[in-house]
Amino acid sequence: MAQPLHLQKVPSHNGQAHGRAFLAFCALASLYCGVFVECFASVARFERTGIMAGLVFGTITLGGVARTLAVAAVALLALTLLAARDSVARTIERHRYALALVVLVVLVALELSGSSLSYWSSYFGQPTWDDVLFGIPRWIRSDEWCVFTPFSLSQSVSGNEAVSSLIRGGNTDVTMVYAQPAWSVATLYRPFLWGYLLLGASRGLSLFWCARAMALVLVSYELMLLVADGRRRLAAYGAVLIGFSPLVEWWFAVNGTVELLVFGQGLVLALHHVLRAPTRPRRWGWSALLAWLLGCYALIIYPAWQVPFVYVFGSLGIVDVVLWRRSLGDSGAPPRAASLLLPLGTCVALSVAGVGLGVAGAWDAIQASLSTVYPGERFFTGQGIMRIAGNPTTALVSSLWPDLYTGNVCESSAFVSLMPVGVALALYHTIRGIRRGVDATLVGLLVPYGFLLAYGLVGFPPLLAKVTGLSLVFTERLPLALGYLDVALLVRALALVCEPDKGDAVRAGSAHARAARTDAARTVLGVVAALVLSAAFVLVAHHTNPQLMGVKASCLLACGFLVLLVPVCLPGSFFAAARHGRSTWLLVSTLVVATSSLCINPLQRGTAVLTQSDLVQAVARVASHDKDATWIADTSQDGQACIVAGAPTINCVNTYPNLGLWRALDPQRTQEDVYNRYAYIEAGLAESTSFELVANDCFRVHVAPDDVSKLGVTYWLSRAPLEDWNTPRVAFVSLERVGAYTIYRIDVTE
Repeated sequence: MAQPLHLQKVPSHNGQAHGRAFLAFCALASLYCGVFVECFASVARFERTGIMAGLVFGTITLGGVARTLAVAAVALLALTLLAARDSVARTIERHRYALALVVLVVLVALELSGSSLSYWSSYFGQPTWDDVLFGIPRWIRSDEWCVFTPFSLSQSVSGNEAVSSLIRGGNTDVTMVYAQPAWSVATLYRPFLWGYLLLGASRGLSLFWCARAMALVLVSYELMLLVADGRRRLAAYGAVLIGFSPLVEWWFAVNGTVELLVFGQGLVLALHHVLRAPTRPRRWGWSALLAWLLGCYALIIYPAWQVPFVYVFGSLGIVDVVLWRRSLGDSGAPPRAASLLLPLGTCVALSVAGVGLGVAGAWDAIQASLSTVYPGERFFTGQGIMRIAGNPTTALVSSLWPDLYTGNVCESSAFVSLMPVGVALALYHTIRGIRRGVDATLVGLLVPYGFLLAYGLVGFPPLLAKVTGLSLVFTERLPLALGYLDVALLVRALALVCEPDKGDAVRAGSAHARAARTDAARTVLGVVAALVLSAAFVLVAHHTNPQLMGVKASCLLACGFLVLLVPVCLPGSFFAAARHGRSTWLLVSTLVVATSSLCINPLQRGTAVLTQSDLVQAVARVASHDKDATWIADTSQDGQACIVAGAPTINCVNTYPNLGLWRALDPQRTQEDVYNRYAYIEAGLAESTSFELVANDCFRVHVAPDDVSKLGVTYWLSRAPLEDWNTPRVAFVSLERVGAYTIYRIDVTE
């Protein structure tokens, strides 16, 4: 009996043609990687030496061409081998957790991280990249290298206290606001900080970076497997687009960006396994994991990103419950409610109790943070997302020219999601499936997408914004959730394209010739669509960031988008007939995203660039002989170096205000609006005492010499000659000079 047309083999010459097309596609992707890596090498060389030479500066040399071709050849070889030998991919996939663990152990043993900590050497005026193995320390990530990481290193000095004796000069809770490693209940819900407690500062930093990166890719892969109905390469495609998103990479170390995606996706996966657990012990185990992940998610404490994802992951959870009920069908009755609710209820109650204990212990700090002028209790109603709608078009080149962005490159970063292609394909499949049954997963992704997009486009009335929790979300934080949904919609739509459609096969005709003509026409249209969309994305990029989009950036973007769009735009029949299916082509295109994003953060070894610096060592020597003394510095950046040395410093970055201290200088509280905020704090001597607001997160305190005693400080780290401000009552005595800095002891005569 003859096979239906959609199951018949395509003539071999078509398979050969598709094989040649695949090879050409791999060559294009590999060439892009070679050119991008050479451009990045010239940027890194400029950052190290100041020499403007190389491809990105328009200098073409024989060595540069050779390096470009060498990288392209290696990439092409790896791609073709991976495509030709499916057993390699299967082995990696089968042993992914063991392989990840081995790699993690090696990276942590070598103390490798993605921190931009080496930028401290430039700040101290002695730039050195001795600890940077690859990439560029990013000065713009100051909230990582200057704030978060020094806080973590100071915890190792103070014994990982829950109430730090160093930050703000002492008595600062570190378990909630800018959460740090500490021996506290709250840290049970922050697994990526455990390395600091168990392995020390340097390896703790390495574990913090590496474990989060691996967890993000692995968890994203598992959830994309559900979204893609088990298609491994398509799931890997989605995992790379999520794990190597430029938005995630630029925000990698702060605000719980990675934790949000790891714990949120983990909640959906845990629910999936709770519902389908074959035995009672397993159901209890998965319930315990779900409850713990719920606590982890709650204690991220960054509502601007948490709230949108509540709708995203909540919708996916509801879809999973619906699909679970459908899967039961006539095969059997669902388990009793008690068998599900008892383990879930018990575990969630215990987890909520743990979170409650952690919050109760830090309640004063939380209240102090909420009552600040900045950030305080902010209220938003949405709108304005169109002004950042073009950000995804420039994300591929953000690691090359971050300083040329119209605004902050971190705020302008986005997912490389090919938006709005995924939404268009999802809507097409949804409308097409109305008569045959709408895909539940697509609906579960489109509903939160439309809801969040409506908030970003037209805004909500104040009451609706408050009730939905979106009053805590400003528009610039929506792209993380919307970008994630763009990727998930694209993966789901392509998974549906991969399914054989008998109706299309019948309509295509009964003869191979007619089918071939239809295939050829669709392929031509697909290639044209990819070219048109690539051009459109580049034009939008020009409009969004005209300063960034020179000839080189335009060419790179055009090539990159073409590689990403070709496998999305070509028809399913093309891939059904090819030796290499659509998922393989998509996996090849992820090389473009990975190459671009891996250049954002450096590969850094250890913490010596800060902890062993001359300044930190000098401060540590003085502090070790006068452990009860309190310090002040010219700037919060200098104060951060002091706390790493073990010196309690009142004007390191204040995560919440020390109102009692500043009110000593302002007893009438006339300037409280200036200092009642999260702040970088500059300090200097002046004729009279006053406060000056520099920015929303920065103020300067001008202190009269005779008022210094009100601050309770004994030492001042300064670049200025403080001896000029000596008075009969207060003397600034120079103790030690380190580079441009001098450590002064403050002697007060009562």
